[in-house]
Amino acid sequence: EIRFLEHVQCKVTLRFFPRGNLRMLLTSPMGTTSTLLFERPRDVVSSNFDDWPFLSVHFWGEKVEGRWTLQIINAGNRHVNQPGILRKWQLIFYGTAVNPIRLRSSQGSPLAQGSEAFAFPSSSPGVYGGSGDIFSQPAFANLPNIFSAAGSEPEGSVATLKGDRPPEMSESAGMEGRMVQHTCDPECDSQGCYGKGPTQCVACRHYRLDNTCVSRCPPRSFPNQGAVCWPCHESCETCAGAGQDSCLTCAPAHLRVTDLAVCLRQCPEGYIENSDEGTCIPCEANCASCQDRPDHCTACEHHLVMFENKCYAACPMYTFETDDYRCMPCHSSCETCSGPGESECITCRSGRMSLGNSCYTVCPDSYYTDKKRKECMHCPTGCATCNSATCLTCEVGFTLNKKGKCVREGSSQCSPDQFFSGSRCEPCHSSCDSCHGAAANHCLSCSGQLLLEEAACVGTCSAGHYPELSQCVRCLHQCSQCVSRINCTACRAGLQLQSGECRATCAQGYYSDVGVCAKCYLSCKTCSGPRRDQCVSCPLGWQLAGGECHPECPEGFYMSSFGCQKCHHYCRTCKGEGPLECTSCPPHYMLDGGLCMECLSSQYYDPPT
Repeated sequence: EIRFLEHVQCKVTLRFFPRGNLRMLLTSPMGTTSTLLFERPRDVVSSNFDDWPFLSVHFWGEKVEGRWTLQIINAGNRHVNQPGILRKWQLIFYGTAVNPIRLRSSQGSPLAQGSEAFAFPSSSPGVYGGSGDIFSQPAFANLPNIFSAAGSEPEGSVATLKGDRPPEMSESAGMEGRMVQHTCDPECDSQGCYGKGPTQCVACRHYRLDNTCVSRCPPRSFPNQGAVCWPCHESCETCAGAGQDSCLTCAPAHLRVTDLAVCLRQCPEGYIENSDEGTCIPCEANCASCQDRPDHCTACEHHLVMFENKCYAACPMYTFETDDYRCMPCHSSCETCSGPGESECITCRSGRMSLGNSCYTVCPDSYYTDKKRKECMHCPTGCATCNSATCLTCEVGFTLNKKGKCVREGSSQCSPDQFFSGSRCEPCHSSCDSCHGAAANHCLSCSGQLLLEEAACVGTCSAGHYPELSQCVRCLHQCSQCVSRINCTACRAGLQLQSGECRATCAQGYYSDVGVCAKCYLSCKTCSGPRRDQCVSCPLGWQLAGGECHPECPEGFYMSSFGCQKCHHYCRTCKGEGPLECTSCPPHYMLDGGLCMECLSSQYYDPPT
């Protein structure tokens, strides 16, 4: 029995991003508040708190009974996209049956050294090296009992199922001098009784209800560890414990949340209602909310995107991601895109060529089709139509020479480093070896070691170009930087870099890490990050449980029609939802008809060998 607290452990299961924004406070029935968790600006991890234990301080010597309040506050500065969900919380109390605040013994005690010592008074006998009651000493005569003053008298707390205080158990105070009989009510155990009837038992054979021994506890109650019938939580019709998460069946007008064993008046976010069964069924893994079916998502976990009511690590081909993390279709000409319009393409579907942000089946005039690049490339200067670098017809003022190039009319009378201005030959810019005008960006070829880039001569190629022979060639339209035509080093926005290629989506088994494809954990088919618990989908035949992929449902999960579902927290392993489907129990619990129970106070735990 715990009558005086030392500390409290609070186990919390919740979903919130960014979790570093959270501050958690726990307030005791005496009004003492302990901070369990401070906000942490650098904690931007996307994973949940799943049964995370947080340790309290400040509750030394207080009582357990009463209302405990958990406050969870969004106290951080980081942006929050969607509300969090508190799935469950549990308090575990550590303490003693006697007051832990005592005077030291005379050995090494301040009293032995002639100095005054102080101890908190208690209604329990003191521990002191001398004889008699230390609290009867004159020094304590006028000192009030702090527990009485705080409304927290340290004595056993017993209540009826109605919540009021019953008469003394078995009226033992008035029976101490009475004879014990052995012809007793069937509900009395072998210790006998003080008279006739189930209210006169020394101890009960089965369970005690208020002042009466009974064969079983009535509805809306359960037998505690001391075989006393205690009331269920108000939301439970039948239960296995006093907590809200110990319901076996629900009170009228309540729905049972199958994986949490709690009863609520309406299903929380992340669940759908099965009105025929009166239950709330959890949405499938990766769904933040769903409708009609567990696999019909209406919102996804914050690091995922939704397409056709399914949640994915990235939008599939032919779609783009919207500001609300949904995947919408591109224009029919686009393979990838930044929006729905035909001029918002990033890459093109098979058989189409890219030009600007549009895709063409036939390139417009002054452009030719480059099938290797899958682009419409501009014809050389002066060409009206061309086939690759060879001009077929020329623009007005140009004439086609024998090399398949269009040159200005009259330029044949000029030297190679000159151009014909219409009346005479003029010198090219000093950087040009040949040209079609006087400006620095009118070069046709370059002098010395310079490279020709977009009709200008440069020492080194600019970003988005790579050197090839004596020219700077523009990178593929998917690339923002490259070292050759087939080796990109950075991609346009919306594309992912993988093995030198800019792709619409990362290959299976990879995830996007700021535009670069990185490998998933080896058991994941697709994922949202590198850790083993960041899988989004699994290889064929493997099961997703708690973000991890397993050959079969791991310990603590069971197989349902929608994949691995978590067992009730009473169970170590189970075969179905709820606290009655356990197949094995945590240490110090015994299995009884599918339910994991603590041993009664008259029993001890005998671990299996």
